[in-house]
Amino acid sequence: MDQPDSFLLLACSQRKRVTPDPLPALDRYDGPQFRLVRNYLRAHPAAQSRLDIVVLSARFGLLVPSERIPAYDQRMTRERALQLRPAVMDALRRYVRRASYRRCCLALGRDYALAIEGLEAIMPEDCAITRLRGSPGERLARLFDWLYGDQARPEYPRTSPSGRARLRGVDICLEPEAVIACGLRALHVQQTPLPEPKAWYVELDGNRVAPKWLVSQLAGLPLSAFSTTDALRVLAALGVEVRRL
Repeated sequence: MDQPDSFLLLACSQRKRVTPDPLPALDRYDGPQFRLVRNYLRAHPAAQSRLDIVVLSARFGLLVPSERIPAYDQRMTRERALQLRPAVMDALRRYVRRASYRRCCLALGRDYALAIEGLEAIMPEDCAITRLRGSPGERLARLFDWLYGDQARPEYPRTSPSGRARLRGVDICLEPEAVIACGLRALHVQQTPLPEPKAWYVELDGNRVAPKWLVSQLAGLPLSAFSTTDALRVLAALGVEVRRL
């Protein structure tokens, strides 16, 4: 069996699958980063032997992906992170002792990061540590790059597109072809410069457009009303291909 050489630490997500029975942590949390990781592991099952994944939960502390947990609602605060820190750091030291990581990705917000303060000091000296920063869409894109590396970049992962999405109270029910047609119509009447795609794009007749712009045309909402991750979620549900720049 391969020795793990990569380490991924994910913060739990507010978005969770709601079920009456406990679910494995990797399945319970349903934020964009967790959906991306699940799709990556499905596409690359052999990677599971080389990649250690742990989840930092505001309720439970450090979790392994298979640990079954109930649905809950608890936000991470500075005080809670400091309370969790001794147990979290002890668990992280055990991971580091049993593996020689070459790279590490920390997908954590500011409060969560307090619980792992000092992690760099216990990691191997030659371990390349990546901290995801920027907007939610930019952090998701960087996690995508960290997971896939130099492999051919697939489209944004999607599973069982339903043809239906809801965004800020607006229901969008369209087939992929209708989404593209709507985008092309909007392109032809657009009188102001389009926002430049920063990390993700949808191709419309040779034009690369930002997912947020396309979804704003579908929903009739201003760009300021939702995030890039919202747009990715909507387009994934509608079955529209979104690619990484």
